[in-house]
Amino acid sequence: MNISMHFLNTSRIKYLYSNYNTDTEIDIRTIISTNSTNLNLLSIAKTGLLFHPTFLATQIQTSGRGRAGRIWYSEPEITLTFSLAWKFKLSLQYLTSLPLVISLALSIALKEFGQKVQLKWPNDLLLNGNKFCGILIDTFIDKKNNNSIWAIIGVGLNLGLPRILNNKINIGNISELLKIEREKLLAVFICYLIDALKLFEHYGFSIFIKYWNFNHAYTNQVVNILNLNKPQKGIVIGVEKNGCLLLDTKLGKIIISSGNVSLRLRK
Repeated sequence: MNISMHFLNTSRIKYLYSNYNTDTEIDIRTIISTNSTNLNLLSIAKTGLLFHPTFLATQIQTSGRGRAGRIWYSEPEITLTFSLAWKFKLSLQYLTSLPLVISLALSIALKEFGQKVQLKWPNDLLLNGNKFCGILIDTFIDKKNNNSIWAIIGVGLNLGLPRILNNKINIGNISELLKIEREKLLAVFICYLIDALKLFEHYGFSIFIKYWNFNHAYTNQVVNILNLNKPQKGIVIGVEKNGCLLLDTKLGKIIISSGNVSLRLRK
């Protein structure tokens, strides 16, 4: 597929966002290139120059990161890479389930565009069983402002398949998203993310649990948990209010925190 470079129109995103949401002031920015949208916003937060929610999308991200230091492969023509900075007056411990909230919000937004997306604990989105969207959250404690916490929520979403992954996985009709105006996609994502963040601030993860478990690809499936001292096999029961995974094993039920562990469907 021959895809020409599309430069994001900041004014268009702002206009579309205003049609969806008029209650929350947000600074919407786009840039052509950066090493990482997360690191970009994180550096601004550390200077004390972030004053309200800020959204940043880029055409080219040169050093995208995934969990546990992994590389996030992206290409300008087929990848959306963006971050949202949101200030919390909550403890870091309270934010352990935030990645699950973000993945759920994005999955609901994508269903508006006809994508039957599933979740993979703790924070991935799957299409046809394959990952096409990842989330990475960085945090900064603002000690000059009552120890409030800036959460920098980074998202990498492949609208198509990066060439480096060709012939390795099949993500099926995800390319249908390439036909949708990118500014519209981003405006809808911003709206759903903000709605989810507001609910999370007031009610915590508890109100999301039932719907999250319903959309988890591996609920009631036999899985392997890797990167523990010893790989653990069990049946996924669901997630708890702190975002941990509850697993039914031969030795009984155990709780798995996200950390650097990986969840794999047992074949």
